[in-house]
Amino acid sequence: MESDSGEVSPLAAMVAGARAVAMAPLWTRAAVGALFLLTLAMLPYGRSGPDDGGSLLAPLTVDSGALFRTRKGADFFSVYDAGARLLAGRDPYGVNTDTGKEGLRAPYVATFRYLPIAAALLAAPLNILPPWPAFHAWTALGVAMVVVNFLLCCGRRPDRVALLALIWFAWFPAIAEFHMGQFTLAMATLMLWGVDALRSGRAWGAWAWAGAVVIKVYPIAMAPSLFLWGRRGSVAATVLVVVGSTLAWRAFVPSAMEEGLVNRGIAGRIVGTSRVPYAGAMGVQAMTGAAAWRAMGRGMNPAAEYDAIPAMRDAAAWANAAVLAAFAGACAWALWRTRRAYSLEALALFWLAWFYAYVDCWEHHYLLMQALLGLLVAWRVIDWRVALVCWASAGAPSMWWLWQRSGYSGNAVAEALGMMYFLQRPVSVLLLTVVLLRRIARGTSS
Repeated sequence: MESDSGEVSPLAAMVAGARAVAMAPLWTRAAVGALFLLTLAMLPYGRSGPDDGGSLLAPLTVDSGALFRTRKGADFFSVYDAGARLLAGRDPYGVNTDTGKEGLRAPYVATFRYLPIAAALLAAPLNILPPWPAFHAWTALGVAMVVVNFLLCCGRRPDRVALLALIWFAWFPAIAEFHMGQFTLAMATLMLWGVDALRSGRAWGAWAWAGAVVIKVYPIAMAPSLFLWGRRGSVAATVLVVVGSTLAWRAFVPSAMEEGLVNRGIAGRIVGTSRVPYAGAMGVQAMTGAAAWRAMGRGMNPAAEYDAIPAMRDAAAWANAAVLAAFAGACAWALWRTRRAYSLEALALFWLAWFYAYVDCWEHHYLLMQALLGLLVAWRVIDWRVALVCWASAGAPSMWWLWQRSGYSGNAVAEALGMMYFLQRPVSVLLLTVVLLRRIARGTSS
C-alpha cells in the first residue's frame, strides 16, 4: 500500500486538529464549545428519580428513552460481569443458565454475546475498578474518544471544523450509546484510526482494525480488501486468532456459548421476515420490512394480532433477500475493481455492511456511521452537502419522540410518522452507497 507523500500520521493530525480549532474564527470556536456541551448533555446524568434516570435528553432515543433510564449501563455491566466470571474461573456466557443470578459483581446483567477473546482482552480488564466507578470511567472514556476523533478529522480538514463539530458533538444516537454503556463507539474509533492510518501509509492501522474485529467481529468484512492490498500477515493473524480461539473455546470448554454467542451474538438474524415494525431497529432491513408491512395494509401496533404469512409469500423476506443480494454483488464488484490499489471508498462500502446485513440494527449502531462520515469528510471523499444530508438522516434526533407520542398506530398521523421513522436513518446508508459506488466506477478512489 503506497502512501501519499507528505501525509502526516494520525497522531500528528490530531495535534494539527487541536491547532486548527484554536486558530479558527471566534464564531467557529463558539459553535464547537456549544456543540460539545450538547454532547455532555447526552451523558446518563441529570435525572435522579428512581423511575426516571438518565440524561435530560434521554427521551429522544428509543433505547435511552424506554429501556435504559432505570438500568443505565446494562450493556456495559453485561460485558463487565462476564470478565468477572472469567477471572473467577466461571463461564462468561453462563449468567442465564448454569450460574443463575448468584455471585454477580455487576448490579444487573444480560447474556454475554461477544467473542471468547473479547472476554479476556476487553471484559476482564474492566474489573480493575468496582462496577459503578468502572461504568463512570467508561462513560468518560467515551467522551474522550469523541474528542480525539474530532481532532483527528479536523487535522485532515482544518477548513471544515464547524461541520466536523456537528458530526462529532451533535450526533444524537450517542445518547443511547452512553446510556447503555455500549462498545460500538470503541469499535468505531478503532476502525476510524485504523483506516486513517492505512490511508496515510502506516502499517499499524491494520492492527487497530484487528482490535475492532475482536470487539464485534463485523469489521472482518474489510479483510479481503486488506489482504489483497498487502496486509496479509495482520489479516491472517487476526482471522486465525479470532476463529481459532472461538472454535477452541466451543470445543474444549464446557460453556453456555451456544446460547450467548451463537444464538444471540454472531448469528443474529440475517434475513428479516414480516413482523410488526419494531421501534429501535433502524437498519435497511427494518426499512424494507416496515414498507412491506404497510403495503399489506397492516398497522404498527405491537399489541395487534395478525395471521402468519407463509414463507414463500412473505414480501419482507423476499425484499430483504434482494437487498442483501444486491449489496453483496456491489461489494464483490468493488472488491474486484479495487483489488490492485488501496481504495478508501471500498473500505467505506464494507463499513456499511452492518446496516444492510443485520436485521436488529439499533440506533446506537449509527455511531459507526458517525465515524465513517467524519472520515469521509476528513479525506475529501464527500462534500459538505452530502455530509449535511447524512447528518440530518443518521445523526439528528430521530422521529421516535414524535411517533411514540402519536400512539404508534391506529391513526393516519401515527402510521405516517412510523414510516418516516423507519426511513430516516437508512437514507444516509443508501446515499453513501451510491456516492461510493459512483466514485469507484469513475476511478476516483482516494
